[in-house]
Amino acid sequence: MNAKLQVSCLRRTISRPAHRVAIAAFLFASVFTVKGFAQTERTPQDDRAAVRTDSQAQAAALFVEGRDTEAVALLASTNIRPAGTAGWHTETAGRLLHIAWAFSTEGKKELADRVALLSFGETVAAVKVAGEREPARAAAALLTAALIQERFLGDLEAAKASLRRARAIDPENEPAREAIEKFERAERQSDSRNAGN
Repeated sequence: MNAKLQVSCLRRTISRPAHRVAIAAFLFASVFTVKGFAQTERTPQDDRAAVRTDSQAQAAALFVEGRDTEAVALLASTNIRPAGTAGWHTETAGRLLHIAWAFSTEGKKELADRVALLSFGETVAAVKVAGEREPARAAAALLTAALIQERFLGDLEAAKASLRRARAIDPENEPAREAIEKFERAERQSDSRNAGN
């Protein structure tokens, strides 16, 4: 049977209401079965993610109690990367930053700033450990540092310096280039507004 005839037969079959219902039921059942199967399969990554989410909630509670050292140790204990590596520090910084954002959205500014400062310390450690051997990781840590400097510490000049350093370490780093351009655009707009007043 040629292709045109097959398409014609398929159109006639689908156009019949009873066949549409049967096809729809088949497709729905297929999707539901596949989706249901995928949800019941657990992987080690799922388990690790659940442990990490739970440890972040526990760490947040420890931060509220003022037990910062214990909170950081708890977060770091579930890191995937080996302890003391640039990746380990970056992972810890990211998880701390996640908690800082949560505190910030809850209106807990002092807690958010305190946790963000700890995250900043981890980014500094990541840059130091990465050094010249891992320029991409050092640049990524500097991007995180710039974010913290801008959003939590309110130090735009330090944030720009971190971005420029990231770009110097890893000239191919597009997010750093884009962030620098964003700062420069904002400065030009601010200057033009101020000149108009």
